[in-house]
Order: sequence, then structure tokens, then C-alpha cells
Amino acid sequence: MVARETALYRMPASSSCLRQSLQVFAVLQWVFSFLGLAQVCLAALILVLLGRAWILAVLYLVWLYRDRNTPWEGGRRSAWVRNWAIWSHFRDYFPISVRPSGMVCWVGAQLQKRPSSPKSNLHAPVGCASSVSQLVKTAELDPSRNYVFGIHPHGVMVIGAFSNFCTDATGFSHLFPGLRPHLLMLPCWFNLPIFRDYIMCAGLVSSDKASASYLLSRPQGGQVAVLSVGGPLEALEAKPGALTLRIRNQKGFVKLALEHGASLVPVFSFGENELFQQFPNPPGSWVRRAQEGLQPLLRVALPLFRGPWGLPLPFRSPIHTVVGAPIPVQRIQRPSREQVDALHAIYVERLTQLFEEHKARYGVPADRHLLLI
Repeated sequence: MVARETALYRMPASSSCLRQSLQVFAVLQWVFSFLGLAQVCLAALILVLLGRAWILAVLYLVWLYRDRNTPWEGGRRSAWVRNWAIWSHFRDYFPISVRPSGMVCWVGAQLQKRPSSPKSNLHAPVGCASSVSQLVKTAELDPSRNYVFGIHPHGVMVIGAFSNFCTDATGFSHLFPGLRPHLLMLPCWFNLPIFRDYIMCAGLVSSDKASASYLLSRPQGGQVAVLSVGGPLEALEAKPGALTLRIRNQKGFVKLALEHGASLVPVFSFGENELFQQFPNPPGSWVRRAQEGLQPLLRVALPLFRGPWGLPLPFRSPIHTVVGAPIPVQRIQRPSREQVDALHAIYVERLTQLFEEHKARYGVPADRHLLLI
């Protein structure tokens, strides 16, 4: 086990010591943001309220009240924050690549076209020693339309979804010009002062139906609602080698797409579940029962995870995010259950097909298949 952790965590030999340090720092600050920044922001606001600068805190709270609906009305993206250099170091730690399964490739800071010959190495995965992320696609996504991206699997910390859709480190805006991705996050996080303003800068918005409907109802198009279909409970299944997806009863996103005529796009992140080990929690165990019992109360899952040497740092394992072809959806203002079920079945079929077509390229054995629950 120690040998495995050392091998997965080891940086490429060609990387400089400074670059390695920057990559580790980038990931550590993100893990801290995920686990503790909200609490720190709340404590800081309370301290300012109790100090001599209390008027500043009062003014912020007044502004916060007037701004309370922003997370449900498209958020407040910042291109400056999304293009911070730290996100490139974050990407290179794993590394992370987005592959829209096609002919155009984003490599580093250049957009390149690849040959269409089936004998070409177009789909060769980015190796563990490579720090170059790639975007490759065959079909354009019409920027005049709105989309629902279903991301799978959730993983422990949705690292692939954050890097690809909340930053521009992997070149999303260059591959999909005119599209604005918004990662949907649990509404409770937007009730925390200061922290909610920071995460909105990256393009995160509330996962409430009203928030997603606001995005998908924009008549000018170009809006992408990105959601982890499996939800928080799927994080409890995120273990190395696991291919379990919670999707059979997850149909709200399909109904949402029908109500707004937004195209559905299946997305699969190969390697997302390889980033952390979890304390054993098989279904029916006391650990799993406790986790599932606390989830409705806390609104978040509590996976007991660890990285190399027991640290809350992910293993250095590559993530390849494959963006599938869009599924056209005709708008139905009040879709029936049969219509939702029919489109859901098509989505599941396309997702399974996407996984099966690409799994061999990313080290998944031929006899391994998705387990849909």
C-alpha cells in the first residue's frame, strides 16, 4: 500500500522543484477552500463585527441582503478569477484533461486540429507524466442553445468538474466559444457570507430548480447548467476502481431539460474515483447507515476519505473528462412521467455508450461495466 501511494503521488522527474511545490500548494488551497474556507469566512465576519471596523461588516451585511438572490439568478462570474494562474498548477498536479471526443484539440495555450484518420493517435490518453491538458471534439455545440451537462461520477470532491467548468485551465472557452458553464452547488453554501461571493466568481450557482431554470430560460442561449447527477450520496461510492453511478431514480434534470428544451450532454470523468481512499463503508454497515442518516440533516455526504500518507490530499492520478454528443430535446412545458422516463432511458443509454467507447483508452478493463443504482 505504501508503494502504491508513493507511486501515485510521485511527481514527474522532469518537473522542477518550484513547479512541484506550486502544484501541491494549488491543490492544498483548493482542499482547504472545499473543507474549511466557509467557516473561516464566517468567523472573520464575526470578528470584524465585534471589532472597531464593525461598520464595514454592517455595510457588507446590508449589501448582502440586497444581493441575496444573485446565486439563484445566474451568479456573478469573474473571468479574472477563472483564469488565475493557480488553476493551471491545480490542473497539472493530476493532470486533468477534457476530451469532447473529436477532432479539435486544446493543447496548452494552442488550439490545434488533429487528422481524421482512424489510424491516428487522436484519442491517446494523456500520460501520468504529462502536464498538458487536452480538449478534443468532433461536433460543435451551438452557442445559441442552452445545455444541461450531466457529470459522472461525483467523486469525493468533484475535482474534474471544478477544474473543467469552474476554471478555464483546460481551455473550455476556447473549445466551446459562446458557452458559459455554471456548476450547480448545494444551496446551503450560498447562505455563508463572503464564501458565497468567492465561489460565485468561479461560476457556481445554486442547485435549486429555480436557479437552473433561470439559466436555461435565457433566450439568447449559451448557458450550460452543469450538475453532478448522482448527488452527494454518490460520493460515498467514490473508491478506486468503483464504477457505481446513482442514476436510475435521478430524473429531475431530465424533466428540467424537457421544460426548457435544453439539450442533454452526458459527461464522464475517468479517474475521478481514483483520487482518494475511503474508510470501508459497504451498504448495510454501521458506517454507511450513519452517513446516509446524517446526509438529509447536513445536506452533504460525509465520506471518510484520505489521500497519500493519510493526508487530505488527492493521489496524483490523471483525470480525463469526456464530453459526449448533445441529445436534442424538444421543449414540453409540462412533460408527462412517460416522456421523462423515455428521455431518461435515452440519456442512460448514451452515457453507457460513452463510457464503453472510451474506457479502454483510460485503463478500464474490457470486462468492467457501469453499475447503475
